[in-house]
Amino acid sequence: QVEEVLALLRERERGRFGELALELGFIDEDGLATTLARQFRHTALVGGRVARLMLGADLMHLLPPEFMREHLVVPTWFDGERRALSLLVADPSDVVVLKRAQEYARARQVRLFVSTRTSISHLLDRALPATIVPDLDPDITVMTRHFIAPPPREGGTVVLETDPGR
Repeated sequence: QVEEVLALLRERERGRFGELALELGFIDEDGLATTLARQFRHTALVGGRVARLMLGADLMHLLPPEFMREHLVVPTWFDGERRALSLLVADPSDVVVLKRAQEYARARQVRLFVSTRTSISHLLDRALPATIVPDLDPDITVMTRHFIAPPPREGGTVVLETDPGR
């Protein structure tokens, strides 16, 4: 199986090992999320745990909806006093996205939890309200929310930390 994934990677000249293994059916989404979480020393939320999350509107205003949907990033907790942000992500290795999320939320620290693309997409479908745009066909639902991004602030650090006490 490893050889098949590597052969496909060489053939396409791009891609990621885990995503190709998923595409070939060698692993499932939960397995990929669990492996990524273990690799980057984070906690995995798989097996329906994400479906039980309830997110407040205050959290959903921390990041632009388009950003959350495009990068599959969801704020799950924010401590305004400590400026600590917890994020649910599908890709814990995308430091550029993590840094941008940190800037949007004006957080000093970011704690990550890893889940599947499907679970995060379903969570976003529940958490972001759908509104009907009157000028369009009434059968078309458009996901919108007003968001004014704060200006990026200088400093701050993305902390890939699994121990919230640190």
